[in-house]
Amino acid sequence: MQPFLETEIAYRQTRSLRYRLDVARLPQVKSLDHFDCRETPLQSEPLHELADCQFIQEKRHLLLIGESGSGKTHIALAMAYAALQKHYRVKFYLLGDLARHLVQAKEHRYETHLMTRLQRFHVLVVDEMGYFPIDPQARPVIS
Repeated sequence: MQPFLETEIAYRQTRSLRYRLDVARLPQVKSLDHFDCRETPLQSEPLHELADCQFIQEKRHLLLIGESGSGKTHIALAMAYAALQKHYRVKFYLLGDLARHLVQAKEHRYETHLMTRLQRFHVLVVDEMGYFPIDPQARPVIS
């Protein structure tokens, strides 16, 4: 009887993680175990401390700034996946996509609904800030 219960619990945990991954829409699953700090000024230990998700519990923001190819997206995806594993709700957006959603919400007058939906997430990952031009209609919304 005990192995059956353990199997059921493992199945439900896996199904729950799969659901949260689907909702999060991460473009890839990344891990800090596969991040090479040797090519960056970053140190491994502080990054692994971030993976405990204490910054989420403390409701602090995490802003990753660096040159193209410095690993910002990898770190952001790894933090998002660590949060998902700890049962936090996560959502990933490219800045242009988020801006487009905000403009559409404004045009169709459902800004409150969209903001309520976004507030349900513990973590919002917004990637590609400053890399691609933003739709001119969206600039006032994200400024």
